[in-house]
Amino acid sequence: MHDAHRNAAGFTLVEVVVAIVVLTIGVLALAASAAATVRSMTDATRTSGIARAAEAARERAYATVCAAASGSDSASGARVTWTAAPAGATLAILQRVTLSPTSMAVTTISAAGACR
Repeated sequence: MHDAHRNAAGFTLVEVVVAIVVLTIGVLALAASAAATVRSMTDATRTSGIARAAEAARERAYATVCAAASGSDSASGARVTWTAAPAGATLAILQRVTLSPTSMAVTTISAAGACR
C-alpha cells in the first residue's frame, strides 16, 4: 500500500509553493514594466508639448517682420522665453526652455531665419 501512494499522480507541496513564487515574481515584473511604460509615455507627452510651445514661439518671432521682440509661454510644466533681434537680413532668435518646478533642466536654442 505504501508503494501505491508513491506512484499517485499530482504535485507535492514544495512544487506548488515554488510555482506560486515563480508566478508572483513574473506578475511583479510585469507590473513594474507597465509602470515604467506609463512614465515613459508621460515624459514623451510632456516633451512633445514643450517642443510645440518652442516652435510656436519661433513662429511668432518670425511673424514680427524683423522687429525686435520678446515673449514667454508656459506649456507642459515648462516655461519658454524668447527674444528676437534683427541682424541684417536675418532674424536672430534666442529661446530658453526651463522645466518646472525644479528649474534645473534649462535648454537654450538659437535660430536664425530670413526676414519676411
